[in-house]
Amino acid sequence: MAIIDKAAIQALLDAYTAKILLYITSNNNKEITGAQLKEILDDSKVILEQIKDSYFNLINEPRTAVSVSFTVLDALDWDVLPAEVKAALDELAQRLRDLENASNVFIYTIELYANTDSTVSNIFPLYGKVLLFGSDNKSSKVTDVSYETSTDGGDTWTPRVDFTALDTYLTSATTPTSFIFVRAIFTFLGGFVGEQAITLNYTQS
Repeated sequence: MAIIDKAAIQALLDAYTAKILLYITSNNNKEITGAQLKEILDDSKVILEQIKDSYFNLINEPRTAVSVSFTVLDALDWDVLPAEVKAALDELAQRLRDLENASNVFIYTIELYANTDSTVSNIFPLYGKVLLFGSDNKSSKVTDVSYETSTDGGDTWTPRVDFTALDTYLTSATTPTSFIFVRAIFTFLGGFVGEQAITLNYTQS
């Protein structure tokens, strides 16, 4: 028998139930023919076989991480897109092992804050090879953040349109002995008055 989904199984059951009710309610002479009984039994056999083929059995087909599908929400989070839970767990385990085995890896935080009176943030100095990870962590009061970088102590600034652009620049421009300044320009939610902060996470070598 073919494997069918829940909707198709429900349709079979609905048709089966309707047929039984029809035979019972139309049985004015209190007679149900042998042909009708055979038809009902044949329908029962078909439905049961469809259910058997369409659903797994916990004894014969135990549900494992291999057979559980996995839907990726953000493809950029994965080196290889997992189709099953097993593949997702394997990649996460590999990443954890890499972190545990990595030497001299520390996580640092950049804190940038500004307010509605002065939307340009404080200046944060970075020294050495800098690799950003994750994303910029901002509240709902901040609708957008762009960045600027400087290599001359803050005399001149170069725009970096967003987190991705800043990450790309720092990855290529920083070295073990480089000195770069970073600041952010906040766009606040209309009507909001006050100060907000964002954080960026990075590793340094």
